[in-house]
Amino acid sequence: MRAFSKLGELKELGEFEFINVSSKAVTGGGSGTYVTYLIPASYTNGDAQITVTLKEEGESFSIYNFNLNSMALID
Repeated sequence: MRAFSKLGELKELGEFEFINVSSKAVTGGGSGTYVTYLIPASYTNGDAQITVTLKEEGESFSIYNFNLNSMALID
């Protein structure tokens, strides 16, 4: 979490961009339907791209994967 603090405060989230939906059969309980979105974000120390993959859980979704990418995180 300390590394993410380099971004500063979140200023704005852009419009969510649908990337894809997929069904996976994975051993170990990871099977299911997954939906991925790309979200542009603006922080006080730079811009970032957030990629979120959601896993269908019956009538709702849970976060399966979360990735934050920004040049502001590079020292």
